[in-house]
Amino acid sequence: MLKLHIGCGDVYLDEYVNIHPSPYGLACFYPEEVEKNKTTVDKYYKDEFGCKNKKHIADVKACIDDLPTFVSSSSVDEICMFHVLEHIPQYDLHKTLNIIVNLLKPNGCFRVAVPDFDAIVIEYASKLNNQISEPDKEWYFRYVYGTQKDQWSHHYCGYNYNRLTKLLGVCGFNAFQKLPNQNCYPAIHLLAYKGVD
Repeated sequence: MLKLHIGCGDVYLDEYVNIHPSPYGLACFYPEEVEKNKTTVDKYYKDEFGCKNKKHIADVKACIDDLPTFVSSSSVDEICMFHVLEHIPQYDLHKTLNIIVNLLKPNGCFRVAVPDFDAIVIEYASKLNNQISEPDKEWYFRYVYGTQKDQWSHHYCGYNYNRLTKLLGVCGFNAFQKLPNQNCYPAIHLLAYKGVD
């Protein structure tokens, strides 16, 4: 099975081809870093949030737009993107999702996680009523706007379950399965299945 992990960052998924646009290095040259980062999709965040001792390691240095040049159409069984979709501007979303749909086999699955905007707003409002500290507010600004530490870390779009599934439905996904949130903050995690033409 061919499975792609797009935007891997410092999470190296076993049994996937791990792809990142700006890795610290390639996995073949940094086996010790791969071992630090290696995990499985059901334990995606094996370390505590904000673990600082890991580097971004990938099998392939590429952006999503590059993928059709070295991955054949309808050849991929699964694509995994955890907290990448919100970093894509709305004007590029359909192009990006069309690339993903075209790479997937019929009935192939797209495993996607994004911050849950509705739940984040509700949680933040509740904490405001309980006098949340200014430093703690910074986490909520980060959930909504991203860290903005580099060109890939801006959040351009917000999602709730309905907005996400509607977008994916328009782009060719026709079945959805909710999965447990693996994040320490509110997030949507689901499997979207490519419809058969």
